[in-house]
Amino acid sequence: MFKNTALLICDIQKKTIKNLHNKDLVINNINKLLYIKPFLDNWKLSIKSEFIPNKLGNIDEKINKCNIDFIYEKYTYSMYNNFLKNKLTEHKINNIILTGMEIQWCINQTVYDLTKDFTVHIPVDAVGNSLNLSDNYYNLKNLENNGALLTTTDSIICNNLNNANEKSSKEYVNYLKKIFK
Repeated sequence: MFKNTALLICDIQKKTIKNLHNKDLVINNINKLLYIKPFLDNWKLSIKSEFIPNKLGNIDEKINKCNIDFIYEKYTYSMYNNFLKNKLTEHKINNIILTGMEIQWCINQTVYDLTKDFTVHIPVDAVGNSLNLSDNYYNLKNLENNGALLTTTDSIICNNLNNANEKSSKEYVNYLKKIFK
């Protein structure tokens, strides 16, 4: 079980999303993580970045904004800036779930910056770019070499559920029933 966890969503924006390979899968998995967040006591925070929003637009409407605590602008590839550092420190975060795009640019630079102070988990089915997953093999290997722990969305969620009787488990099963109808 992850303790003191933050979910980060990197740069899923109106003008960038058209380049995202398998965008429905990536967005559905980010939304799945956002859905379960309020039911997990150890998930403290969710933060979304927007890279040069005046040029690339704001958050895409397919992302469920209701469980995002903060949205902020950034002008560097890395999400890790003073704003994010302060929020993570304030909430005593030590685990990061990093989602979004672009794997070889923003995700990689964020991993490089965050792994110095945090454990970074990357659900490979909730990150992307214009390449498919097999074409991204070396990009994902690079994230791993920079200290990220590669996993899947369902694995992250299931690792945070203790038993079938708890509310979070029931909510997750209900969510899965809805999306698989």
